[in-house]
Amino acid sequence: MTARVHHGIFAIVDIATIDVATILREDKIMSLTHLLNKSTMSDPDTIYTLLKEIYLIIDDGDRRLLNRFGLTVPRFYVLFHLGNQPGMSLRELSEQMLCDKSNITRIIKGMVSEKLVKRQPHESDGRMLRIYLTDKGREIRETVMALHNEYNQIRFDSMDENLNPDDLYKTLVQVKGDLVETLPEAMTVSITDIE
Repeated sequence: MTARVHHGIFAIVDIATIDVATILREDKIMSLTHLLNKSTMSDPDTIYTLLKEIYLIIDDGDRRLLNRFGLTVPRFYVLFHLGNQPGMSLRELSEQMLCDKSNITRIIKGMVSEKLVKRQPHESDGRMLRIYLTDKGREIRETVMALHNEYNQIRFDSMDENLNPDDLYKTLVQVKGDLVETLPEAMTVSITDIE
């Protein structure tokens, strides 16, 4: 283990993790080089693979950071959403996190036992519960959000200087919107359509 200060944040860095990350990064660079050399960069499978790889790299970095606090990515997003909108119902939280209510119920149950969140009855509907951060949950959220924001700054500062962040943002917003619009269509695709 080594320690370093980066952008005013003191971090413990596991050398083994860096080696693995370097290996993964080199593998991804080779993979990206292969993708860039493809004759049809607009091929949907190529674009899908690239977006998936970007997601996996970001998710892996998040998991490594959050693991230092005993958090999983879903638990981090529970803290994130409840900090932004205290008193959400399980249904509202499941919609925000794009997962089913039973999964959120399981996550919340574990977080209640660790005293990160608390459940309170809904003021007008006795069947519903509202979820709030505890003092411990707020404290962890504040610390982790600051480190996560710092980590995002580090990650995206390393992007190619010729890449315009505003243009990238606009493109990603458009891609997201287009993908959201096609979600209902994905439900209508059947195996017979593919054959």
